[in-house]
Amino acid sequence: MSFSYPALSEQEAQSERFTLLDDGIYNFTVTKATGKMSQPKPGKESSPMIELQITVWDNHGREHYLYDYLLGTRNMAWKVRHFCEAVGLSKEYEAGTFNEYMAAGKSGKAQIGYQAGKPKPDGGMYKDRNVIEDYVMTDQGSHKVPLTTQKDDFLNDDIPF
Repeated sequence: MSFSYPALSEQEAQSERFTLLDDGIYNFTVTKATGKMSQPKPGKESSPMIELQITVWDNHGREHYLYDYLLGTRNMAWKVRHFCEAVGLSKEYEAGTFNEYMAAGKSGKAQIGYQAGKPKPDGGMYKDRNVIEDYVMTDQGSHKVPLTTQKDDFLNDDIPF
């Protein structure tokens, strides 16, 4: 097998590397889910969490890779609930049995936003990035979001089959 790749200029390669998604609702799949403990904040204990590695597709079919964290705290229960509802795990959420093994491979829709780079503690700046603001339901649910914020041209082609 031969290794094939697009021969891009440095400018083209860096442009592809740092292309951010526009704010909107996108299809996603969880490529990896890992159970962990969060980093403790000053004066607080660490909390159980699930680190999600997520693949999101833009309107041109290009993959973008994001991380998100579902924390097992009261003030982040909304995000865990919304994730479970978006991927069809509502019963497991309600039963209190949802875990990282159930999340891996699941697909749904997520509201993607933009976060400006922040200063690093030791100097310099983190790069601008995309973040998952919420997981959304499209057919039912209290946090239903209309799908008008992102074009779905990639999935609505005119191939006759």
